[in-house]
Amino acid sequence: MLLFTRGTGTVEAKEATEEETLYLAMQEDMPNFNYFDLASNTVWKDYVLRFCFDSISGLDPAGNVYPALAESWDFDEDNLKVTVHLREGVKFHDGAEMTADDIVFTYKVLRDGTTLSSSIIDAFDADGDGMVSQEEIDGTVDADGDGDYEGVKKIDNYTVEMTMAKPYGQFFLTTLGIPIIPKHIWENHLSEDGTVDTLWGSNEAAAIGTGPFYYAGGKANVYRELKIFEDYWGKDFTTPAGYKLYPTEVKRIYYKLYSNLDTAILALKTGQVDHIPWAVTPGYVPDLISNPNTDLISIADNGYFYLAFNQKKEPMNMLAFRKAVSHCIDKETIIQRYMGGYGQAGDSVEPPFWTDWYNSSVEHYPFNLDTARQALQDAGFSWDTSGNLRMPDGKPVPSLVILTPPADYDPIRIKTGEMIANNLRKIGIDATAKPLDFDVLVAKMNSFDYDMLIIGWSLSSDPIGNVFDILGPKASQNYFAFWSENNDNPWYNKIGGVSTKADAETQAYADKVQWLGEQAKTTFDREKQIYYTKWAQGVLSKAIPVNVLYYRVNNYAVSKTWNGWVPFLGELISGYSIAALTRTQAQPPVGEAITALFNVPDKLQYGVETTATALVFDKDGKAVEGATVTLSGDGFDIPNATVTTGSDGMATIALTPVQVGYLTLQVTATSGANSFTTQKTVSVVKAKPDVLFMTASPEKVFLLPGETSTITLKVVDQEGAPVEGAQIELDLGLMGYGEVDHSTVTTGADGTATMVYTAPSELPLNKHAEVRLSLSVSKEGYASDMTSTVTQYLVIKNTEPSQWQYIAIEDVTSFACNETNRSSTITFKVLDQDGNPLSGETISVMYSNEAVLESPVFSVDTNETGYGVLTVTFSSELNNTTATQIWFKNELVLTSIGAGVTILFKGSDAPEDPIYGGIIHYGGEPILNPDSGVALNFTIELYDLNGEKPTGTVPVGFIIGAPPQGSTAALKDAPDYIYSSLWDYAGIQVFTDLDSGAVSTGGYFLSDLLTDEEINELNEGLYDSWQSLQDEWWTFVDYENMKGLDVVDGEA
Repeated sequence: MLLFTRGTGTVEAKEATEEETLYLAMQEDMPNFNYFDLASNTVWKDYVLRFCFDSISGLDPAGNVYPALAESWDFDEDNLKVTVHLREGVKFHDGAEMTADDIVFTYKVLRDGTTLSSSIIDAFDADGDGMVSQEEIDGTVDADGDGDYEGVKKIDNYTVEMTMAKPYGQFFLTTLGIPIIPKHIWENHLSEDGTVDTLWGSNEAAAIGTGPFYYAGGKANVYRELKIFEDYWGKDFTTPAGYKLYPTEVKRIYYKLYSNLDTAILALKTGQVDHIPWAVTPGYVPDLISNPNTDLISIADNGYFYLAFNQKKEPMNMLAFRKAVSHCIDKETIIQRYMGGYGQAGDSVEPPFWTDWYNSSVEHYPFNLDTARQALQDAGFSWDTSGNLRMPDGKPVPSLVILTPPADYDPIRIKTGEMIANNLRKIGIDATAKPLDFDVLVAKMNSFDYDMLIIGWSLSSDPIGNVFDILGPKASQNYFAFWSENNDNPWYNKIGGVSTKADAETQAYADKVQWLGEQAKTTFDREKQIYYTKWAQGVLSKAIPVNVLYYRVNNYAVSKTWNGWVPFLGELISGYSIAALTRTQAQPPVGEAITALFNVPDKLQYGVETTATALVFDKDGKAVEGATVTLSGDGFDIPNATVTTGSDGMATIALTPVQVGYLTLQVTATSGANSFTTQKTVSVVKAKPDVLFMTASPEKVFLLPGETSTITLKVVDQEGAPVEGAQIELDLGLMGYGEVDHSTVTTGADGTATMVYTAPSELPLNKHAEVRLSLSVSKEGYASDMTSTVTQYLVIKNTEPSQWQYIAIEDVTSFACNETNRSSTITFKVLDQDGNPLSGETISVMYSNEAVLESPVFSVDTNETGYGVLTVTFSSELNNTTATQIWFKNELVLTSIGAGVTILFKGSDAPEDPIYGGIIHYGGEPILNPDSGVALNFTIELYDLNGEKPTGTVPVGFIIGAPPQGSTAALKDAPDYIYSSLWDYAGIQVFTDLDSGAVSTGGYFLSDLLTDEEINELNEGLYDSWQSLQDEWWTFVDYENMKGLDVVDGEA
């Protein structure tokens, strides 16, 4: 949630006094003024700019989502349409009025490549490609064919209409939580595709927003300054829980830069700053508690610290390696020794801060070096005679570096890195920990220039996004290459010349996380959201893209100059704190002072009476008898708010919370002319209310067109007893297809009711249809904020044939390049299942050995006649004989068939034994109907290093990869030279120095002319025979019965 986020300004404000200035310490400067640049998105920039921007919606500390820049909104759930009614008269910091033009502009330009893109993508990605195009956000795409065009459009100056492409349960929290930027400034700073120029950040105008503060100046690496925006729209606004947005006393925020925690602590103790917005380490705690000028506020952290693995590199790409490393982490030492007990051992990527959402039952990896060694050994790792670890292919594990921030930034992380590196060395891995400047560390993470690193996440107000927007395969903050071929990452798949090297098991986990994210994000049912998010935490704990090391209990240091801090999302520095802060009254002269220690539980139960105590004593520490103590606080019933201390200086007052959320209590002690006031913020939660729980049991989940299914609905209370008279309502707008006999039913004495669903007689799209029955139940006397909702899915089977497209390679200018001719041009055509050419298709290009190529191209668009042309050029520095496979496929279309070709390069070291490249052609359209009796013919062409078809006979293995839609085991009367690889991109794999790991599958083939001795020589002893190759787990070849297909004179 980004209500309090970002800013700058040019409006002159009345000069703030020293008493109106809040001084904050910072450990790093903000790198620039661009809040949307992923590469420089640090917490320090956020701490400065978060107060400069507002959004359409806000989230308060009590968990309420409320209209902020919007006066209100209407939600047509049937059509997923949200109509936003904007406040009139809202001003940007430069005096310009905010209108609907700025809202529409903001969503259009922040849709791609920014820190906020995921919240836009989740709502408006109509074609499911993980990105939002200009057409999708403009509302010119009808994704679901219902006649409503998804996107964002202006109705009038103060009305905006937003139509989701699919249900997005966090729309009102995150999508409406996008910070609004001024069109008249940013329209001159856009990239070629119409999105914000994330590199424009040196100008202070980039920070202009509508927030309560504007950027007033600063000096790089010295200080930054914000001033109150006196034309702020929300001066009198309060949230549903009573929190203010506009400060009553703080008129200026002044950020001071300190190089390390020691100097920042000294500045706090001497009154130079009022708050250090990063957690202090345990060693400082006793001194800060005893210091008369400082105090500590402890809050559970909304975040975690983790060890990241870069899966673009070996061996971090291997799940077994990551498991072994995880068993080398002594988390007990981290918590007890490094953190002084102020923390909790990490396990899940959703921290315990999110109580309902946190999954504590995830996979754990106890510290045990023997277990780590066994995990490596089981995966095929070995050790040489010197005890150094070797990978399954026999190569030595390279030296590895664990990057961390420096000790003066965070001593815990560098100590943790050193501990892990030391344990890795004990099991034969040459590992070291290396501290780096924090900004350099972030830059290396963003560019995937690391092996492993230790860093932390400060998470958002969206518990779903906390998981999927960071670790989802397509997430813009997935800096770990945790994705798959099926779910490639559109942001970082080309960095480093490789998309990901993640092994097959890891990629399967990534696919599962992608699916779970789609389920969690496309339901408005909170219980379902929690269910899928917890499930994903379990999957991620098994995949280990990161290992969560620990959760902090944040000890935040504050001065006693200000009272009224409001904890929000694990921090103190929030707009709600700034608005609530009041300056402590001047201390009475020494010799007359009294002090009151105020004690009340941190968490109180709504509606339950409790007691608060105050101990009043003088400057000599003696109890003050007869002092008057007054307790006050909004949201509390305090029958006897003023009492007198006894001889022990104690006063006890009874109070009952009558409001839920974070509430502030204030106590004032008075003795004669002396008085003392202090405050404490407490959390008030409700006890277990009467609630309804509902289950849905369909007669049939899978239906044919026109069939019916009776849905039995049962409602019980918190004790499991049936509830009569509960009203169950079906959301027809989310159902999509078909009809029901009743959309509203009432439960009988047994707590049950039924609905009958009827599937449509025909489907509008050529695919199986998913029907969503979103049901809610309510009854008077039961808590409305915990009304049970259930989502039940039905599937309507599609009886029509699927529609396919395929790629045919029509011409290759050279199958063998050399030092004279380094280029080959490939012409291909894309056709539909009836053989008609398809124009405007974006075809992905993949290479088995792209490192040997000069500027390889990764996508080609077809022209108006369906043709695409690709020219590959071998590097001008290449002089060794090698080869690369080139594979074409439309990755945007599930029902598509690709094509491939192998191109050779003859260098100065051409071997005596033959090496072949070539191609497989379809003998017709490669689309067969089941039981049609139609056969598909293939033509194989082989070429040698001279580009000629070889004379004589060459036996090859012909292997067909099974795609997700079916298995090649279904082939009828298959020739005995055809073998199934069981899945795409797997088959007989031969790793040699010549082809860098050719894969024998779908269009590719390898000769078995080599003898066992030649195989042994080429693979440096890794495989000493065909049998040893076949013994590998991934080959799945019936070696004993294999027969070769004879290619005669280069063709078969």
